[in-house]
Amino acid sequence: MPRTPNRSGGGARTNQNGLYFEQTTSLDDALVKAGYHVEACEVFRGEQCIGMSAPQKRIYTYFLNPRGVYYNDYNSKEWRPDEAFVNFENQTAYIIEKKFQNCAGSVDEKLPSCHFKK
Repeated sequence: MPRTPNRSGGGARTNQNGLYFEQTTSLDDALVKAGYHVEACEVFRGEQCIGMSAPQKRIYTYFLNPRGVYYNDYNSKEWRPDEAFVNFENQTAYIIEKKFQNCAGSVDEKLPSCHFKK
């Protein structure tokens, strides 16, 4: 199901094109196109649940909190990654931060939360 973009922007530094890109791309859509089935954040290969796809706050509500992991035990802020995939097979969490750039230059934002997300 395609996501409906918010074209009005966010904070003062939000790039309108970047916001549109973030809101119209989906890890779940990419997984479905690759042949997986996604149901209620769980990712299936055939009948086997192989992982969890959790955008934004769902990484907490569907994955961390049910396992007794609470952000405020480690950090004062609840970080919300654009998307996250937790692979149950290799026990690895992949944090996805979406960036869009349509002109020359480089994306110079450093992710201050990388150690927490790791």
